Amino acid sequence: MINLFCDESYDSTTYALAGWIARPEAWDYITPRWAEMLRKHNAPYFHAAEIVGRDLIAGSPFKGWTFDQEVAIFRDATDLILDKKCSGWLSSIGCSISSPSVKACFPLDESKDNSVWYLLFTRFLHMLAVDLPPSADRINLVFDEKKEVKKLVDDYYLDAKKATDEFLPSKFNGSAIAFGSDEQILPLQIADFFAYEWRKRISDKVRNSEKKQRTSYTLLKQRPRFLKHYNSRAIEAIRARATATGNSMIEVMWEYPTTED
Repeated sequence: MINLFCDESYDSTTYALAGWIARPEAWDYITPRWAEMLRKHNAPYFHAAEIVGRDLIAGSPFKGWTFDQEVAIFRDATDLILDKKCSGWLSSIGCSISSPSVKACFPLDESKDNSVWYLLFTRFLHMLAVDLPPSADRINLVFDEKKEVKKLVDDYYLDAKKATDEFLPSKFNGSAIAFGSDEQILPLQIADFFAYEWRKRISDKVRNSEKKQRTSYTLLKQRPRFLKHYNSRAIEAIRARATATGNSMIEVMWEYPTTED
C-alpha cells in the first residue's frame, strides 16, 4: 500500500496537481518531525503561498514575519523531505499545464472533457497506474477538503478512473479517496510545499526563461520524481491532433511528449 497526498497550485499562467507518494513508514517518519518543525518556527501550519504572500493576504497568520523567517522555515522543510532516514520511497509526482493565460486556454464554459482539472486529474491517475513500479498496488489518494477541491474530485474521479482502467484494468480497485484539512493533516502541507515550488518554477520559466531556479526547488528534485508538464505549444498541438483524429484531448495527452518544468 502507498499513500499519495496531493494539492493543487495555480496562478494566471500555470495549473498544477502535485504531491508526494510514499509507503506508510515514510509518512510515519516525517509527519511528527514536520510537527516539531512547525513548533520550532511558531507556525500554526505550513502553507507556502500564505508564507510568501503574507503581507498581501488578509488574515494571514504569517503577517509580520521577516524574510529571514521565511527562508528559515523553507530551508527546514526542505531538509526534512531530503532526510535520508525517510525510507519508504518518498517521491514527488505531478502533472501541470501552462500557457500565457490558463483561463484563456481553458474557458470555464468548456465541457468537462476539456477542462484543465479533468485533463490534469485523468493524466495524473494514468501516471499512477502506468509510471510507478508494478509493486505499487493499492494507491490511496488524500486531497484537501476545501469545498471546491472536493467537488472537483467527486465530479471527476469515476470518469478519470474509467479512462485509466482502459490501460490497466482494476489498478485502483481497493484504493480509497479521502479528504482532510490542510491545516491539520500534515502530509497535505508537505504536498502543498512541492506543488507551490513546482508551479512557481514553471510560471517563472514561462515569464522569464533565464530566471534561476529557487534553491528549495532544486533541492527537492533530488528525491525520485514523476513529473509531466505541458507547455502552451504542447497544448496547441494536442488540441490540433485531437481535432484531426477525433480522439479526446486526454487520449492524445497520454502519448504526447512532456517536460518536467
